[in-house]
Amino acid sequence: MKVLCVSEQEVVLKSDNSLLSDGEAFYLPEDCEAEGVVFFAGVAVRIKQICKSVPAKLSSKYYEQVCFALDFRKKEQGGDALQNAFDYSFAIGEKMNFCEIKSLSFTLRKGGSQILQLSLAELESKIAKEMQRVSETMSLKVGDMLFVPLCDKAFEAKAGDKYEICSDDACLISCKIK
Repeated sequence: MKVLCVSEQEVVLKSDNSLLSDGEAFYLPEDCEAEGVVFFAGVAVRIKQICKSVPAKLSSKYYEQVCFALDFRKKEQGGDALQNAFDYSFAIGEKMNFCEIKSLSFTLRKGGSQILQLSLAELESKIAKEMQRVSETMSLKVGDMLFVPLCDKAFEAKAGDKYEICSDDACLISCKIK
């Protein structure tokens, strides 16, 4: 299994050992304190059949499960690769069927305060576009996850913060920064 995280024009490939289960804390690496760590909030779709050059209009046939996720990255990525070593942690929430939740609205919260309103209905075309783009250059296999951010904004990850994505009646992902 691999995790592919898209943002703007880049695709970051993450290994399955970078996954943090829902509720598991993200620990800021000591060597990242000066540059800082950011994260993107989004959804990850789980691929259910092999994808090669999938047209955007057919993309929904290649996934059914989604989960909310937080994609952690170093703020600055220049310089020597070993100097910038980082585990690229990826926090995922509970997997759900997309068709059951796409009409709901969600909020990203920091310490209980709403910082972003989210809608999956608006995201469906973005998922289709990114699946088409990624599958043109790389095969997606059963079990792979494709992460699409909900917005282009990256959020600061600071020790002591707690981020959650919630629907009206449930918390779907929670991650504390330590």
